[in-house]
Amino acid sequence: MSATRKFEVPGLSLARELFRKGTDCLGPEEVEFAFGASFAPAPEDIPPIPLSEAMLKHLRKLGVYLELHGPTAMVELYDALGNKLDEGKLLYDNSWYQNEAFYTKEKSLRWHWRATLKGLVPDSTSKKYLSQTRVLAEYLKDNVFAGQSLPKALAEAVTELNDCEASLSKLVEEDWQKGAEQLADLAINQRCRQTPAQTLWSIALYKRVNGEYVLPNVWAWTNQRSSNGNLVLVGEAGADGVIVAPGAPWGSGDGLGAQFSCSVEDYLVS
Repeated sequence: MSATRKFEVPGLSLARELFRKGTDCLGPEEVEFAFGASFAPAPEDIPPIPLSEAMLKHLRKLGVYLELHGPTAMVELYDALGNKLDEGKLLYDNSWYQNEAFYTKEKSLRWHWRATLKGLVPDSTSKKYLSQTRVLAEYLKDNVFAGQSLPKALAEAVTELNDCEASLSKLVEEDWQKGAEQLADLAINQRCRQTPAQTLWSIALYKRVNGEYVLPNVWAWTNQRSSNGNLVLVGEAGADGVIVAPGAPWGSGDGLGAQFSCSVEDYLVS
């Protein structure tokens, strides 16, 4: 792999050394290589990586990779790549959602680093969306921050889930669309699940750099909904293209789970 520019980013050299000397640390050079110079960030837009060496090593052991995310909608990536991803397709079939806001408009507000689990959170499959969210919260406490206190934003997100879990369970049964809306808006899901656009970016970037698909043969539920109220799931990544599908919050499956992904900014205490 070669990129036309080199970027000086605080913390990036250490992260590259710890994460297989770069292949699991997907930074600005990798973005430019994968998607072209027009998608690469301006140097002043790239934030530092504020994680300690100890945390980076810990995340590496969990199977997490670091990736730089840009403000790009799904349709923008689709158009720029001509729906191609190496030898295969980027998306399997976008006909049902080509006018959906999560496809045409939703994007990250700014460039940021995410720590993303390569697979699904253990024990998160065959569970409804709310039950998955509980597993996600426990994974955050018991694995990502094992033996440590949660940073403030993440601690508040877990507290919110604790406070409303019972009422949300009842709401989903009484009004599933309103329940799905509140589930998606939970801070723990907004902070620790990806949007469809972020998931597609992640899959495409990792495949272009490493020649390997993230989320093959499995699905990850995202934190966004379609216009009819269904939650959006993304996965089954392969040469035929990534599949995007809708799902009600009570749905479950042995290949449908939660993929942990969190902005590194949320690892800070303040």
